Amino acid sequence: MGIIIAGFGISMVLQNIAFLIWTARGAVSGHFGLPLEIGDLMLPRSQLWIVGVTTVLMLSLHPFVKYTGLGLAVRAVAYNKDIAYLMGINVPRMISVLVGIGCALAAAAGVLMGPINYVEVSMGIGILIKAFAAAVIGGFGNLPGAVLGGLLVGIVESLGAGYIAGSYKDIYAFILLIVVLMVRPSGILGVTVKTKA
Repeated sequence: MGIIIAGFGISMVLQNIAFLIWTARGAVSGHFGLPLEIGDLMLPRSQLWIVGVTTVLMLSLHPFVKYTGLGLAVRAVAYNKDIAYLMGINVPRMISVLVGIGCALAAAAGVLMGPINYVEVSMGIGILIKAFAAAVIGGFGNLPGAVLGGLLVGIVESLGAGYIAGSYKDIYAFILLIVVLMVRPSGILGVTVKTKA
């Protein structure tokens, strides 16, 4: 957990450096054409692209992590670096692979957010915090749990904005996070690891 908090801190430093270089001006967002009409429902094409590309990324990441030798090595390093090193895994190389995959996924997320937000340096802060909440709700370190957590956060936010108050839309995800942590601290699909004293 300390590494995650440090990651948030480093991201703030990098964002402020980016502000100094590129300023805070926002660029015009992308346009994918007129929305699709399905009955009374208007569905923006950018949302379809986001769902499609995200599904492809998830369906390719999950088998890689679960069923390949490199994925097994990555999971071993994530679980315990010292034991992975003793098993003959090149830990620095696996950490580089993890950072590379994380950077590639972050870049893909930025490209996918571009059409629905103004492209600017700090456009991902709100999404990052909600993604963290979704990962904790679903079960940290569990890809299907993160997907489930993201769906629950989206549903709770939409229902809360529609039935309670739209001005408090960002709060509903964190209320859900608090409730889930009170009931099941490891997350919905998370595994509680028991350690001996």
